[in-house]
Amino acid sequence: MQKTAIATLEPRLAVLRDATAARLPQLTGQNQQLFGELLTAVVPLVPEIGDRAPEIDLAAALDGRGRRLTWALDAGPVVVCFYRGHWCPYSNVQLQEYERVYPEVRALGGDVFFVGPETLTNGNKMTEKWGANVPVLCDIRGLAMDAYGLTYEVPDYLREELQQLGFPDLNPATAWRLPVTATFVIDQLGVIRARHLDPDFTRRMEPETAIAALRKITGR
Repeated sequence: MQKTAIATLEPRLAVLRDATAARLPQLTGQNQQLFGELLTAVVPLVPEIGDRAPEIDLAAALDGRGRRLTWALDAGPVVVCFYRGHWCPYSNVQLQEYERVYPEVRALGGDVFFVGPETLTNGNKMTEKWGANVPVLCDIRGLAMDAYGLTYEVPDYLREELQQLGFPDLNPATAWRLPVTATFVIDQLGVIRARHLDPDFTRRMEPETAIAALRKITGR
């Protein structure tokens, strides 16, 4: 009998979400405005289940070596997670949770690409902070997030908040451009078999959901 999937990521994200709402209610309201705008401006452009996944060819933060989606698919299916940056607490929690299940992903013959608009230096900070074995890939010029139709420009009403984090110079090549956070589970033919896409960056695909999709693909 297959075990019932247990949500481990969402409870942790909910704690962050509630803390932000209590401490920064104005920011929460601005983010809700952003989410509504992205729902109509970006979400319809993103590849769907059954579509072929665009190529990803990026350097890994840990060693600077190139990683290509098609190369990884030669060995097994891949879970591709697009995150906002090492500065985003929701993205850090997501990486921790996917690191937790990474041995199980590898045992199923799969891999995880954790893709964000980062410099190699900043991507390496995230990798080292959590001792991550999950490959953190640096989308320095935003090519991958563009290819997946996830890119948006941070609106003026949110820029003051992000300036405190170092924007727009945090990653000079992407400046104010960020991805809508999304996760895709891609089979060895390069077809998207599962997807989590939500303009609300505080909500991400549960690792156990990704594992279930990998099991369905591999028959294990």
